[in-house]
Amino acid sequence: MTQPSYRLLDGEVVDVGRLPRRDLAYLLDLQRRAMEDENYFDLERAVCGPGAYPLQGSSRVTSAVHRTPLFRVAEDIAYRVGIRQGVMAPNDDDKLAPNERIGE
Repeated sequence: MTQPSYRLLDGEVVDVGRLPRRDLAYLLDLQRRAMEDENYFDLERAVCGPGAYPLQGSSRVTSAVHRTPLFRVAEDIAYRVGIRQGVMAPNDDDKLAPNERIGE
């Protein structure tokens, strides 16, 4: 049996099979919210805003938090919503940049 995984926008595959159930439940709920087309900014706050679950008690996104599979997958889920909603757009370096056509 294969371990559950998640493919990030950059193509990297993250093993989520070893995450605690609570982390998986958070990611599944975030994915549900994304599929319901919740506002990107609300999702982003749920990922890295004050008291966000992936921060695990930290008051900000540290490099250690940023490297965790939980944060990386959660951020990717939110980014995908931002792209779909036209708030974010991937650039040639697979980094995200504001979309200049917002509001047109």
